Amino acid sequence: MKNGEKRNITPRALEVAPDGFRRTLLLESGVFEKSYLVYTQVVPRMKDLMKAAGDTSEPLFLDLMDAKNGSYVVFKIPEFGWSTASSENMIPTLPDLALALRSLAKWHAMGAVLLEKGQIPKQQFSERLPMTLANKYASAVLNDFADVVRDTWGKQWTRLAQQMKETVPKVDQIFRIIFNRTNEQDAFNVFNYGDFLGHDMWFNYGITDAYRTDHPIAIKFQYFETTHINTPATDVHHVIFSTPSTRIALKHKDDLIENVYYPALIGYLSKYGYGGNKLTLKRLKDELRQSELYAVITSMTLIMDVFENTPIDFAMLEETWKTGKVSTNTTGKVSSNVTGKVSSGMFHRGFTDAMKPVMEYARDRNVFGGREMTRIITGADRNQTRTRTRILTEEVGY
Repeated sequence: MKNGEKRNITPRALEVAPDGFRRTLLLESGVFEKSYLVYTQVVPRMKDLMKAAGDTSEPLFLDLMDAKNGSYVVFKIPEFGWSTASSENMIPTLPDLALALRSLAKWHAMGAVLLEKGQIPKQQFSERLPMTLANKYASAVLNDFADVVRDTWGKQWTRLAQQMKETVPKVDQIFRIIFNRTNEQDAFNVFNYGDFLGHDMWFNYGITDAYRTDHPIAIKFQYFETTHINTPATDVHHVIFSTPSTRIALKHKDDLIENVYYPALIGYLSKYGYGGNKLTLKRLKDELRQSELYAVITSMTLIMDVFENTPIDFAMLEETWKTGKVSTNTTGKVSSNVTGKVSSGMFHRGFTDAMKPVMEYARDRNVFGGREMTRIITGADRNQTRTRTRILTEEVGY
């Protein structure tokens, strides 16, 4: 340091392999470019917003040390009191959920202000992940889990399993509707983080060794591969549905949205000087309702991965990338079922215990019901018609 003091700084890097499939995956999927752009363009502008607002609180992001587009991003990991969470402890309790949603609201508000100013490049952040392959995988997860529910959960779940099967062909269309709402009339767009896994974040449990808290008091985001521009509903779902503590999360879901996330979002929008039309609570609830299929399948996917707990087979992943043929068993390891086709995580007792409250929720809310699917698709068609009419009117000048 300039005063002669020496400090140990621990760097961490996101690096692109010099060759091979891992390089192809990072570059062609766009996930590396996203991280590079967030660290080099978005984060500095968020820091400027905080400075202008007199916000001297702990930032939500790590400090960039060095970066080279197409090659590496090096950032400094936080020091005392900070740690990452294991996959098994992803935002597991009510205080943690509240902290996560307040932090997410702050991130969303700053992103909304930067979008309003035209300071986030829209083309690079139009998709959370490559849409076609991601939707195929989501369809495979739903299809395979429907078989598991039908074959192992008992007769009382047979009807729901059948509805899940009937929904599989509609997943791609509905997910495209959910992730293509930025051009809807009066859409409120934010810069979504896109994921909420414990190992992608840092949690602070105290600033002194004299006292440590049982629950984290601050969060930092580390990786930004899934950042994208859209309405905030899917990000809110990610927080609530990505924890194995599903019964707690679902019990308090409405209260967390109405009394934690939404007031925090409105407060931060005002703090950072947002000048557009703010999201109403009613519209947020409508968007959450319309994207519940995504929430439920996301829960299946993330919690399955927690209990799979084996490394990804990159040879199998490369085959998927080249052919477009997907499997929920991405490890190359034979599962505990007969065919070996389905992820072994779906047969884990912890997965079953976590998913039953989610499936009860889906059944009660008719998430897989045909009428609900029709309502979402029909509503999207009406919105697209209104948007096309508005654009045409603006172009013609009426």
